Amino acid sequence: MSLRPGLLLLALLLVPSLGLSTTSAFPLRGLDLGAAAPGFELQDAKGRSHALSALRGKVVVLAYVRPDQDYSAKVLGALTRLRRRYPEAEVAVLGVRRPDEPGASAVEAGLGFPVLLDPERSLYAAWGLFVLPTTVVLDPKHRVVFAVSTFPEGMEDDLLASVDESLGRPRSAAKPKKAAAPAAPPEIGMARGLMASGRPAEVLDVLRPVLAAPSAPVDVLLLASEASLALGKVPEAAARAEAAERAEPGSLRVALLLGRVRTLQGRYQEAEALLKKAAMGPESGQARYRLGQLHERQGRKDAALEEYRAALEASLGR
Repeated sequence: MSLRPGLLLLALLLVPSLGLSTTSAFPLRGLDLGAAAPGFELQDAKGRSHALSALRGKVVVLAYVRPDQDYSAKVLGALTRLRRRYPEAEVAVLGVRRPDEPGASAVEAGLGFPVLLDPERSLYAAWGLFVLPTTVVLDPKHRVVFAVSTFPEGMEDDLLASVDESLGRPRSAAKPKKAAAPAAPPEIGMARGLMASGRPAEVLDVLRPVLAAPSAPVDVLLLASEASLALGKVPEAAARAEAAERAEPGSLRVALLLGRVRTLQGRYQEAEALLKKAAMGPESGQARYRLGQLHERQGRKDAALEEYRAALEASLGR
């Protein structure tokens, strides 16, 4: 019996679910705040040309996205709301993507602003982009006044405030914020963005100074463990997941990751107990999927298919 349906669920079940902390790392290589943005002239999907020079005197909000990506969908939603808030005579809103992105037409229908095509990645290179999505605000003189990658908490409020300041208006009133949690290391936001972009080796490079501290935060340990798994470094991943378990005993999110590690170590009984525990929490879809993978390794095909179906149901039921 083929288990290919389980593999086809991977993209659906492993959608990034962790919120991002605002990071101090600037997401544009070679461009700093206050720098003049490189010009461009690109066409949209209907063949209409759009040049940055034609928008002189307007605030420009530009997001380079991947339409099939969860964070990009959130950014496009935020830009749609922003488009309705400001007159086109004052603020230009643009999306940018590669021409061959799957599902782009459906995602972009009804956005209310153009999405430009960057077939040669000329804008991507000239602006020094490296994590998608990245959103940039230019003032009326087209100097960079705001830039952020992915979709960190509070981004939409920060985006509106940046546009208002560029227009010379009072800052938009932000929504009441929750009581502040303990500050996360600034490296973790960048590391999560790199992980979402499939760059685990760079994740470990970014997190290395934090991991060298006497007691690294659990979020850092889990992210480093996940990056180590992606690189096939199972013993290293195990050490970090075990450190996270000592720091946060009983945690369901730690159980999920440690269950994956134990599966790869061949410690199947322990892995099954951990993943069943994780399946009781908010990440039940991912936990059931990992149980399916475990049963595949054990040759328990019927049990694997049952877990894959349960994983799909959990994901669709969210």
